Amino acid sequence: MAQLRHLHTNASTTLPKCQEQSSAVANLQTLYTISPESCRPEVFERTPTLKKLGICGKLSTIVEANGESNLFDSFFKLKFLENLKLANDDARFKLRSLPPENKFPAKLTRLSLQNRKLDWIEMSKLGKLKCLMVLKLKDNAFRENYG
Repeated sequence: MAQLRHLHTNASTTLPKCQEQSSAVANLQTLYTISPESCRPEVFERTPTLKKLGICGKLSTIVEANGESNLFDSFFKLKFLENLKLANDDARFKLRSLPPENKFPAKLTRLSLQNRKLDWIEMSKLGKLKCLMVLKLKDNAFRENYG
């Protein structure tokens, strides 16, 4: 699998913990769709050429309601990441904010948010992403503020 470039799954998949250092996924460019539990620093360290990443599941396990998360620190290390999808399937979880724009990957051109239930005020953070060209908002990505 040393030549593997793209890994797509139909359902959210939990990646196994790997005990040994391996370059088998060093050339991986696409990783769709992994579970939030798979978003460990060592996964992103072993996939430095990742360009596309899709995460689907209970985002409350990796992102606090206030937007704080070590996950975004790991994203920042992905120097080539251009396409990011964050899909939440926990209907009870409402994310109050996004991290600051400097926590997003510098080359991010495509962002998809699904079921995040963010306040519209958070859109201003996305407006500061310099390279962002495509923004997909699906199924309650944002919600209306009623005072």
